[in-house]
Amino acid sequence: MMIRLGMVAAVFAATSMVAQAAPTSLGLLAPGTYTFDIPLSLAGTGIISDQFSFTLGQSSQVSGTLTGVDSVREMRADRFSEMGNVPPVFATTSVTGGVAAFDFGALSAPSGVGFDSGFYTVTLSGLADGGVSSLKLNLQVSSVPEASSWALMALGLGGLVAVARRRVH
Repeated sequence: MMIRLGMVAAVFAATSMVAQAAPTSLGLLAPGTYTFDIPLSLAGTGIISDQFSFTLGQSSQVSGTLTGVDSVREMRADRFSEMGNVPPVFATTSVTGGVAAFDFGALSAPSGVGFDSGFYTVTLSGLADGGVSSLKLNLQVSSVPEASSWALMALGLGGLVAVARRRVH
């Protein structure tokens, strides 16, 4: 009886230690196009329950595609900062023929123009195609000018208009 109890305790301890693996790190992403293979933690089961992380050095918009997907239940980005968690951002997704297109949208940052710079963890859940062991992730990262850049550009344009009007008169 004690041996059975010990075996049950050992199995319970082993399964509790097999928690969610650390997120797959994609590193620092500058504006551009990237392709990654994201290994599935539950490969062969058809269930997607995985995470990947990346760092953005500047404000950016993030969109792309995932290949090897039947459906996406949720794709959520969490940003962690020194001041605590920022509310998560949910991607809009559409799946056609095993390819999920996603876009985190233009309203994902407090500034309303994309992701602010920082560290992000993306949680993905849904259903994968039959026996795939990884998803192909294609990311498009495009830079978004900061408000000060827009202000400087408007000031410069205003200066050009003033010079042009002065020359006409």
